[in-house]
Amino acid sequence: MNSKVAVVILNWNGRQKGLIEQYLPSVVEYSKEAEVFVADNGSDDDSLDFIKSNFPTVNIISLDKNYGFTGGYNRALNKIEADYFVLLNDDVEVTPNWIAPLIEKMEEDQNVAVSQPKLLSYKDKEEGKKPEIKKTEGEIITGIIKGDKKYSKKIKINPPS
Repeated sequence: MNSKVAVVILNWNGRQKGLIEQYLPSVVEYSKEAEVFVADNGSDDDSLDFIKSNFPTVNIISLDKNYGFTGGYNRALNKIEADYFVLLNDDVEVTPNWIAPLIEKMEEDQNVAVSQPKLLSYKDKEEGKKPEIKKTEGEIITGIIKGDKKYSKKIKINPPS
C-alpha cells in the first residue's frame, strides 16, 4: 500500500468526556500506515494539551470554534493532503490491520469509492462473546465527487443469514 492515508478524528471536549484516553491509543498503535489527525472543533477542555503531551505523532488541526460534525470535518479535510481519508468517530477502538484491507480493495477495484470495516459493539468485545448482528435490509446510496462530476450508486442491502 503506497497511497497516503489520513485518519481524521473530529474532537470536541474529548478529554473531558474521557474519549481521548480510552480510544486514541489504539488508533495511534494500529494506524502506522497512516497519518493520524485530530481536528479539534473549538474544545474548551485540555484536549489539545493532552494530545500534544501524550501523542506526539498525532497531527492537530485546531479550529477556532465548534462547526458541528460536517462543518468541522469539511474544514479539517481541506487542510489535509491524502489519497484516502478515514473519518473516524472519537469513540472507536481499532484493532490490528484495520486499514490495509480497505485501501487494498479500493486500489484494486476503481468502482469502489467508499469502504468501511466491520463494526462491532464495544460492549461485545470480551473474548469469546459473539457480537449481536442486527438484520438490516433496504438500499443505501453511495456517492463520490471527482472534480466537477458526481457519481452515485444504489446498493441493495440484504440481511445476514
